[in-house]
Amino acid sequence: MEKLTFNFCHPVKGLLRLLNKLYPAEIRVVPIDDQHGGLIEISVTGLCSGKWKAMLEWEHDGMNYYYEQEFEIPEVN
Repeated sequence: MEKLTFNFCHPVKGLLRLLNKLYPAEIRVVPIDDQHGGLIEISVTGLCSGKWKAMLEWEHDGMNYYYEQEFEIPEVN
């Protein structure tokens, strides 16, 4: 896995938090700001292998939204 992909049909501005499930203190925060909507790709290169949780918070038309998804980065042999 090299990237996370999100698809929006509207402009989006918010934060993506990447939480390492094994080491909860390891959190990466990525600002999201796309004025056009569409595909947003976030590189996960450099994250250690294991289970992670992506937590995305954004605002659109005065409403707040939240989405989370777990994913796994495989070990490299």
